Amino acid sequence: MRTIAFYIIISAFIFSGCKLLQPKSVSINDSDLENNSNLVEASPDYYLEFIGLKNYTAQQVVDSMRAKQGNTVTGAKVLNACSAVMQRDLGFEYSSSKFVNPNYGYITLIESKPDYGVVEKSLPKDSLAIIEHWFPDGKDISDPANKFSMNFYLQFLRTDGEKLSMKYKLIYNKYATEEEREFTDGILSHINQLDMSKELPLARETLRSDGNLANRYMALIILMRSMPTNNDLGLIFEQYFYDDNHLKSFSTYVLRESIKLRPDFDWSNTTHSVRNLINGAAVHDYDTILKILTDNNFSPELADQVLDPRSPILQDYLNAYESSMSEKALNLIKQLSGDKVNNKKEANQWLASQYHKVQK
Repeated sequence: MRTIAFYIIISAFIFSGCKLLQPKSVSINDSDLENNSNLVEASPDYYLEFIGLKNYTAQQVVDSMRAKQGNTVTGAKVLNACSAVMQRDLGFEYSSSKFVNPNYGYITLIESKPDYGVVEKSLPKDSLAIIEHWFPDGKDISDPANKFSMNFYLQFLRTDGEKLSMKYKLIYNKYATEEEREFTDGILSHINQLDMSKELPLARETLRSDGNLANRYMALIILMRSMPTNNDLGLIFEQYFYDDNHLKSFSTYVLRESIKLRPDFDWSNTTHSVRNLINGAAVHDYDTILKILTDNNFSPELADQVLDPRSPILQDYLNAYESSMSEKALNLIKQLSGDKVNNKKEANQWLASQYHKVQK
């Protein structure tokens, strides 16, 4: 799934008329490889970092990838590390692959959801018909292409609690395909024209009980139009327990914008959900989840309820070679510690002490 993190970084250059900057290749020396056990040179001058390994080493994973792809990989040709391959060929239950440089990518993995403390459930069996008036003609999100288009578009939407609008519109128009722009044309005005006195209760009920994913996707977007109540935010968090990654991704973008409107939000009723997320329930959106928790003042008093030593993902993020990952984890751990840590070393020590308390 495409994200806009890199596009936001370069937006200043777009607006100033400068040429688009491309990410540069990284230079990783032998010392970096020795000091980062999850980092491996998968092919000459091509590096992969594996986040979340418990029973395997990074080299073992690469060796398995090469054995599986041996007939198609020759010489310096790069191994295929996409999520589908990692799950289908190597049996990981979850995988998220992101490439931030031409010769470096990080792959977040879950070997076994129960072993990591990740909780999931199936969608309700009661799958209702499409709520047709929610979808403009020809724009049913049941269609896979439309679903991907809407997921990309969601990253650019924001709310003031009464209506939806766009941010980074120039960036969206630059990176969206012609088909995506055609699909999203008119959707925003359609959603903003819906009668919320009727549609908001229907959206809430849909998120509670409807197994139709297209309806759930649109219900989340409708929910995003209004000032969220505690129960509304609870409904968004609840979506992460369902075993559908697109639903989780939709939920992340809606949560990111909606929770900004509630600086008074009481996190105490969401600790089970937050622990599930930190454990890796939404690995495709893990970076964004960490930032949401940090930016919206998750209470340090709840830290012992959300930190779970069964999952190595947060600590691996903290110790990652990629600085943007490490910084997101460090910022959250600072938040959870009540600003008792100032650097990665102190964060590791504090996190280890918290895990020790949980294990007692």
